[in-house]
Amino acid sequence: MKIKTILLPALTFLCSTTAALAATGSDDQKSCTTCTIPNFLGTIEVTEVVARVINYGIYISGTLAMLVFIWGAMQWVFSFGDPKKITLGKEAMIWSAIGLGFIFASGVIVARLYLVISGA
Repeated sequence: MKIKTILLPALTFLCSTTAALAATGSDDQKSCTTCTIPNFLGTIEVTEVVARVINYGIYISGTLAMLVFIWGAMQWVFSFGDPKKITLGKEAMIWSAIGLGFIFASGVIVARLYLVISGA
């Protein structure tokens, strides 16, 4: 019953907005038989697109690992002598440093594989 109460209004909204957006096009757009979609990726090569996605994932995970390292350092500094917080901060810093090592190594491996696959 809950699915019907959520799904029915959502489908009604989607159908009505799609019809309204389609009806607001100009006469030139309605008569267009070939429409072009802009290429936001800047390339059509599959290997380059995959490499970009992987690189962005590496950048994001590296940033998160650095934030965890900083958080661990802040835990350690502001522990006020509490051994539990000191241990928590140390472990966060150690594991994030290990994670950064793996992230760096995976970046090197991906770069080498991309050179091999793309033939550059």
